[in-house]
Amino acid sequence: MESLPKTVTQLFVTFVTNILANHNQNTGDSHTARELLTSVGWMAEHGVMNHLIVFDERYLKSYNVRNDKHLFSCFMMESSQPSNMDYTFLHLTLQEFFAALAHFIDYNADRLQKTLHAAESYNDGRAEILLRFLCGLSDSSTSFLLKSHVGELSVQAAGDVITWIQHKITKEQRSDKRKLLNTFYYLHENRNKALVSQCIGSNNIDLSGISLSPLDCSVLSSVLQSCTESEEVKLNSCHIRDEGLRKFIPALHSMKRLGLYNNDLTDSSCPYLASVIRNNQTLRTLNLSGNNLEGPHFRDLMEALTTSRIEGLLLYGNHLTHSSCPHLASGIKNNQTLRTLNLTDNNLEGPHFRDLKETLTTSKIAERVWKNGRRVRRFANVEGAKSANRLYSAP
Repeated sequence: MESLPKTVTQLFVTFVTNILANHNQNTGDSHTARELLTSVGWMAEHGVMNHLIVFDERYLKSYNVRNDKHLFSCFMMESSQPSNMDYTFLHLTLQEFFAALAHFIDYNADRLQKTLHAAESYNDGRAEILLRFLCGLSDSSTSFLLKSHVGELSVQAAGDVITWIQHKITKEQRSDKRKLLNTFYYLHENRNKALVSQCIGSNNIDLSGISLSPLDCSVLSSVLQSCTESEEVKLNSCHIRDEGLRKFIPALHSMKRLGLYNNDLTDSSCPYLASVIRNNQTLRTLNLSGNNLEGPHFRDLMEALTTSRIEGLLLYGNHLTHSSCPHLASGIKNNQTLRTLNLTDNNLEGPHFRDLKETLTTSKIAERVWKNGRRVRRFANVEGAKSANRLYSAP
């Protein structure tokens, strides 16, 4: 790799490769390393599937693991009781990596299918990282680094895993959202843009209602960047904060409708949201309702609106006050495409409300609203904040 690791699999491939390159007493002897990694890998998989992280001499003997090899001590630690020696991997994630690697060193189609079936059947997530490593090692550019140290890795194993991903994502798109997010991790680790395009394409993505960590946002972003165009992405009530939103920015460039309703977005999120709007000329509907965007940076969002092609903007329940009215007025006045604006459940009462009202009376929004919207016609004839808090556009 010419740059830093981009996936967890690449990170562990780099780590193991460095150990094989610098701590193998039989440098250049791929057979020795291959033999050890195979036996250690099968023992590791048994441990992953059975919640086992401590192995005694019986396990080593059962899986033909020779602890007299120097490389063995680079991957596993001994307990401090010589009379009853136990061994553990340096880290549980390393154990999971070796469990996946064994399938590419010592490929057996039936055994791999059995592992895939068993791993996805566990509801406690015990094999989730193992599955991600299997997907990551199926990327030839990721596994290539290991070739000079352990020999050829199985192309058939990679093909089997990719086929499994294809079936998996087709099934999960219609079922559990959390499981769908897991399949995005598989695609992220696999790094196959053609596969992403095939599996997701322009399908709508809805992960509403599940909490998305910054890492989840980063993974989802990397997958979405491989999609040429998505009609709609719904991330409502996902507890996305500034850090997660910042990671999304590179991916939010091609969708037509974006839902970010009821997240933890605040005024400090507005510069990121502004960047999303400026860099996406296909975006037509943006739902930012149920956040708290009131503050000095709200101006950035409205300035970005002036150069966008957004037709619908929903700002319901954002704690907006009269100080936001001049920015709203400027954004509406200078936008040529906006037709739908929802400002319900804000508090726009105050001296600057007149700026917004005057703009609406001459805007294209107002033209439609005055003709079609009973509630807004009432607003046209009533002064004050109560009507302002009911302001919407035509449906």
